[in-house]
Amino acid sequence: MRKIPRRILIGLGVLLLLVGLVGLVAWELLSSALEAKYLARTAQKMTWQIRPGPSDRIRFPGQGPYDMRLGYSKLPDYLARLDKAGWQIDQQAKISIQMARLDDLGLFLPYHEKDQAGFTLLDTDGVKLYQGLHPSRVYGRFDDIPKVLVDALLYIENRELLTEEFPTRNPAVEWDRLAQALMEKGISFIDTNRNVPGGSTLPTQIEKYRHSPEGLTGSMGEKLRQMGTASLRAYLDGPNTLPMRRKTVMAYLNTVPLAAAPRYGEVNGIGDGLWAWYGLDFSDVNRILAKMPRGRDAAYASALKHALSLVVAERRPSYYLAANRKALDALTDDHLDLLANAGLIPRALADQAGTTMAEVVDAIRRVTDLMGEISAASSEQSSGVAQIGQAVTQMDQATQQNSALVEEMAAAASSLRGQAGDLVRTVGAFKLEAASGHQHAAVELQRRQPMLAAG
Repeated sequence: MRKIPRRILIGLGVLLLLVGLVGLVAWELLSSALEAKYLARTAQKMTWQIRPGPSDRIRFPGQGPYDMRLGYSKLPDYLARLDKAGWQIDQQAKISIQMARLDDLGLFLPYHEKDQAGFTLLDTDGVKLYQGLHPSRVYGRFDDIPKVLVDALLYIENRELLTEEFPTRNPAVEWDRLAQALMEKGISFIDTNRNVPGGSTLPTQIEKYRHSPEGLTGSMGEKLRQMGTASLRAYLDGPNTLPMRRKTVMAYLNTVPLAAAPRYGEVNGIGDGLWAWYGLDFSDVNRILAKMPRGRDAAYASALKHALSLVVAERRPSYYLAANRKALDALTDDHLDLLANAGLIPRALADQAGTTMAEVVDAIRRVTDLMGEISAASSEQSSGVAQIGQAVTQMDQATQQNSALVEEMAAAASSLRGQAGDLVRTVGAFKLEAASGHQHAAVELQRRQPMLAAG
């Protein structure tokens, strides 16, 4: 038997080692098994406690949209002003050393964030007097979300997020998408017109629109900051990330920014978006989407397309929702085709949804034209009413002038009446001795008048 050369044995050993190493890396990329142990152990140290007096170890959020809207970013200023006014801190949060170090590294503070905040006023008996919440319409449980909406969101944004095959998987990173995005980014330096697909997962996107300045990714360092924080946040409840991944889907649908609607203000979440942008009731849409029809269904098609349009508008919400609805309609139709091709919705339903939305757009355009005509007619009526008002004002002024003249004439008549009475009394004081004398005086007066006139 011929002996195998030593070099071949060493080569085979190295090859087997490399194959094993590659397999281990591939398994880790899919399952995040080793990563989960380290990140879960680190995340468990991200704690805080309420301690008496001012805290000697506390950090405040930065200038992210979420932190600014809830007032967290202004806490240092509020505390300084209260201190100047004579107030003292009775209790304050003290974070763990590990969380402080994480903040020093530049990551966002990982904790369980709430999707909905607001103000509730109760009376002495605990009866609710007033409540204001933002967002107003949210999903309270993952099971409340229509399955078609979850499937559509994941197909568009993060297809592997809810994969149950690997419970310990890190949801913040999809290595295949990230590698493709990096490769496309490199090619874009040569081909400047090339469209670069995004590599962000839903957890990373949430970190972006909540905590990055202005809700944007300004640099590669900011992207790494989002990914690092999202990875730690995913393991706050332990190495099994599947429950946290479901919460991520719910958080995204509840809080995704959808620009600012007229007469409503800032819009966050699909629920408020349906109401603010389309005037649709959140409960009605969920009830319709709860059960997918086998064929055509006008109500289902309309509800699906309106909800889907908000999901695809997230990339440029101000442009699609406020400036160019036609572009949003076309983009939504494209995604309906993708969902139908993937077998997530029936083809007939996708075609009907496109037709239904076109009819809605036409109806909105007709209503807009009608409102313009009503506005023009109202403007003409307002002008006529203004002229009538001006004429009435002039008539009122004339009436007031006439009333003043009548009052003046009445006063003059009263004065003349008094003067006449005085004259009668004055003349009555004179007495004539004989009638002949009176006649002579009258004759003399008649004779003198012509002479005075001639002279």
